[in-house]
Amino acid sequence: MVSRFRHGWILGLLLTLGSMSSAQEVEVYASVSQDTVLIGTPFEVSFTLINGQGSWQLPELAGLQILSGPNRSTQIQIVNGAMSKQSVDGYVVRATDLGDYVIERATIEVDGQLYETEPIILHVTDNPDQVSPAKQPMPMSLFGDRNPAQKQKSKPSVLQKYPKKKF
Repeated sequence: MVSRFRHGWILGLLLTLGSMSSAQEVEVYASVSQDTVLIGTPFEVSFTLINGQGSWQLPELAGLQILSGPNRSTQIQIVNGAMSKQSVDGYVVRATDLGDYVIERATIEVDGQLYETEPIILHVTDNPDQVSPAKQPMPMSLFGDRNPAQKQKSKPSVLQKYPKKKF
């Protein structure tokens, strides 16, 4: 009787674990921060993998210059006992030539199965005023401002004494 109960319990556990793993479907997609860009202006191309682990095989990014990347972020979420994982590989790129471009399919292998993204169409237009993105101020560190140019511009603090008042 105990053996029968134990086998039933183990079978139930295996079925539950099997259904949990099959419910987590692998998804992949590619995206751009904007689909129409000015030549020479940076933008982001991202490749997202949901519920899997692997390394992206990127297409050739003709007409684009990679400025930084891969910039990787990972998010793990557990809701009502169901876990999901999302990994994003982002690249900051800049278009070097005018025209319409296709960012071809990126591929990734997860658990022996090959997944691929949809192609993305990108429109690169002229930049007559040579518009560039606004420069972001340098972030403040925990140990003070590390930008020496800003330190020279700052005014010194003046400590003033005020007479004590009697109440």
